[in-house]
Amino acid sequence: MVNSNRLSSILILNYNGFYLLKQNLPSVIKAINYTGIPHELVVIDNGSTDKSTDFLKREYPFIRIIELNSNEGFGPAYNFAIPKSKNEIVVLLNNDISVKEDFLQPLLDHFSDNSVFGVSSKSYLSDGKTVDAERTCGRFKFGKFQVGTSHSEITCNELYVHGGCCAIDKKKFLLLGGFDNIYYPAYYEDTDLGYRAWKRGWKVIYEPKSVVYHMHMATSKHLLKNKIGTLMTRNNFIFTWKNITGYKLFFFHLVFLPLWLVKNLLFGNLEAIKGFTLATKKIRQIIIRRKREKLDQKITDCEVFNLVATPPLKKPIFWKRHY
Repeated sequence: MVNSNRLSSILILNYNGFYLLKQNLPSVIKAINYTGIPHELVVIDNGSTDKSTDFLKREYPFIRIIELNSNEGFGPAYNFAIPKSKNEIVVLLNNDISVKEDFLQPLLDHFSDNSVFGVSSKSYLSDGKTVDAERTCGRFKFGKFQVGTSHSEITCNELYVHGGCCAIDKKKFLLLGGFDNIYYPAYYEDTDLGYRAWKRGWKVIYEPKSVVYHMHMATSKHLLKNKIGTLMTRNNFIFTWKNITGYKLFFFHLVFLPLWLVKNLLFGNLEAIKGFTLATKKIRQIIIRRKREKLDQKITDCEVFNLVATPPLKKPIFWKRHY
C-alpha cells in the first residue's frame, strides 16, 4: 500500500460500455485501494441505452454516477462533469482503459509544481507489450501544424495530455474554459487544450512510470459514421486559425495555403477540400476565440514548439499530417 496525501477525482467516460466497465473497473478500484486514501470515483454515463447504469448501481453502489440524457460526445461530457468533481486534480479515463495498480501516484506527484496543467500516462495495448500511446509533440512546417508522437523512457514535456488517460488541474481547466466544443464531435479537443495551457505558461508532462492498458474499443462508436479524414482536416484548420497567433508562422500558413488547395484539387482529395470548406464556415467563432486567447498568452508559438517538438531521447518521431 502506498500512502499519498493528494486526492483526485477519477472520471470514467462511458457510452454503452457495460462489458468494458465490467472488465476494467476492478483495476481502477484496485489502484485506488493501493494508494490508501479515498479518491473519488465517478462514471459519466453519456446517454447509454444498455445496462451500464443498472450494473453500476447494483455492483458498485459507492461509485458516483453522472447521467446525461444523450450522447454529448467527449468534450461536452467532460465539460459538464469536471466542475462537479470534488477534488482539485481530475483523472480522466475512457471505459476501455484498465490501469496498473501503481499508475496513480506518478501522475499526482507532479502537481506539487503549481505550474503543471496536466500529466499523461503511457498506454499499452491490452497485450501489455505493444505501445499504444506515448509522448505527444508538435511542429509547424510548410505552413502546417502537425502532431507527432515520440518514444521516451523518461519524464518530459509533451504537447498535450491524452484525453483517455491523464490527470489535469481542475482550476486551470476551468480557467481555460474546458474543452472547446468548436471541434465537436471529436478530434483536436485535447490538442487544443494542451496547446492553450502551454501558451499561458503552464506545463504538460509525459510520465512513462504511470502505465495503463487500452482495449482500443471506442467510447463513442457513433463517430465511426463520420468521415474521419474530413473531420481531422476541418479541425486542423480550426486549430491553426484559432491558436497560431505568431505573425511569421501565420504568414507562412497563408503563403502555403493556395498550394495546398491546388494540390488536393489536382489529386481529387475531396475529403480534405470538404474539411477546409467546413472550417471556413466557423470563421466567425474562430476569430472570437483567437482574440480571446491572445489576451491570456504568456509565451509564443515558437517557444511552445521548442518546448515540445524535440524528443529528450534520439528516437524516431511519428508525425501525423492531418491535412
